[in-house]
Amino acid sequence: VCHFGDFGQSELRSEQRRAIGQPDLLFLPVGGGPTLSVELAARLTRELRPRWLVPMHYRTPAIGFLEPVEVFLEAARGLRVLQLDSPELDTASLPSDGDTAVVLLSAPQAS
Repeated sequence: VCHFGDFGQSELRSEQRRAIGQPDLLFLPVGGGPTLSVELAARLTRELRPRWLVPMHYRTPAIGFLEPVEVFLEAARGLRVLQLDSPELDTASLPSDGDTAVVLLSAPQAS
């Protein structure tokens, strides 16, 4: 599992890349703004080739200053997208051919 959190670098350093390896599950900010640009998020996804990618830190009804997740999906085109209404995931639905599946969780409503 790899969680990028508030990653504010323009790229991975070589020692970071070696330490990460090829994660099964990657949590990656994809909405631009103060963390990763959409283009860098797409490039890291292609480079790291996780089995599952959970995009985070993007525009939702509660957060309006970031890019929507669709902008990232366009930049990283060709990924299989699974939309979930709950955080439960049947791993049998994930690709076993080395492709990345993007797992989109429904965002909470703005309060």
